[in-house]
Amino acid sequence: MKLICYLRIYPFLILFIFSGFSINAQYFPKKQINKQIEKQTSDFGIMKIEENPLKKVNLKSYILRKSVGNYFSDKNSKLAKKGALFALTKPKGKQTSVAINGGLILSFSKTIINVKDSLIKYIRSSAAPYIQFDKNTLIDKEQSNLLMGINYTNNLIDYNKFKNKYGERKRKFNAPLKILGSYRKDYENNLEAFQSSLIFLPRMIKINDKQELTRVNWFGNRSVIDFDVNLGLEYDYRFNSNIKTLEGNLLRTYALTKIQLKASKRFIATLDWHYRYILANSTSLVNSDFSLLTFKIDYKPKFATDKNIFESIEPTIGIVYENGENPVNGFNDQSYWALVLSLKI
Repeated sequence: MKLICYLRIYPFLILFIFSGFSINAQYFPKKQINKQIEKQTSDFGIMKIEENPLKKVNLKSYILRKSVGNYFSDKNSKLAKKGALFALTKPKGKQTSVAINGGLILSFSKTIINVKDSLIKYIRSSAAPYIQFDKNTLIDKEQSNLLMGINYTNNLIDYNKFKNKYGERKRKFNAPLKILGSYRKDYENNLEAFQSSLIFLPRMIKINDKQELTRVNWFGNRSVIDFDVNLGLEYDYRFNSNIKTLEGNLLRTYALTKIQLKASKRFIATLDWHYRYILANSTSLVNSDFSLLTFKIDYKPKFATDKNIFESIEPTIGIVYENGENPVNGFNDQSYWALVLSLKI
C-alpha cells in the first residue's frame, strides 16, 4: 500500500530515474551509412584488402552522451559511452534537487568503412561541433555550466599507407592531434570564458584481426594492466565576471594519465589523474596547479538463469572516489565517494 501511494504521488520521479540509465547507442545507423556509401561512389573509390571491400566515406552523424569531454578523450572508454543523465529528486519535506549531464555532438568525419557490413574501421579525421550542459543541485556547492564549441581530431596516419608499409599486427608509434575551441558560461560563479587546447595522444597502433587501425596496449595484448597518457597546452580567456579579479588570461600545461587493471571480464579497476600547471596568469588566482583524481572499481555480476536477460542490459555495480578540481568545467574543489548501479539499454 505504501508503495502504491508513493507511485501516485511521485510518478514523475520514476520517469527521471529511468531516463538516467545509460544508452550506449553509437548513432551510426547502417541505413545512414549505406546511403552515404551509395552517394559517394566516385569521391574516393573502393579498395580491396584481403577480399574485404573497404571504402573511404565522408560520414555525418550525431552522438548524445553524458560527457562530451569523456567522449573526445576516448570514445571507446566506458565513461565515454554513458548516455545523457537527467535526474529529479523530491525528498519529503525538502527542496527538489536536479541533476543534468548531457552533451550533443554533430560529427563530420573522413572514415574507412567495410562496404559489406557497413562497419567503421578507421576515422582519419573529424570535425565535431558540440554543446554540453551540466547542472547539479544535489551537492552542497551547486554547479551549473554551459559549454559549446568545436573539436578537430587528426589521426595523422593514412590507412592505406600504414597497411602497405607495415602490414597487419605490426605495432607503430603514433601521436594523434586534437585541437579544441569552446565558449563556457558558469552560471553559479557568473563567469564567461573562451577556451582552447592543443593535445597530443601518444600511443601504439596496429591493424587488428577485424581490419581496424586501432590503439593497442603498451604492455601487449596479454597484459591485465593498460596505460594511456594525453599531453598538451590549454588557454583560457575569462571575462564578464562579478569578481573582476577572476578576469584575464590563463595558459597552462595539461596531462591526463589513465591506468586500468582488468583482473577479469567482470572486475575492472580504473585510475584517472588530470594535472594542470599554470605557465602564465594575468588573473588573481593563487593556484599554481590543478589536480583531479578519479578512482573507480566496476563489477559485473553473473546471474544463473535459463534465459539470462541480465546479460543484455549489462548491470554493473561500481564504487567511485573523486578528489580535486577541473578548471575547464568550472567545478570547485571537491571530494566524495559514490556507489553506482549502471544498466545498458
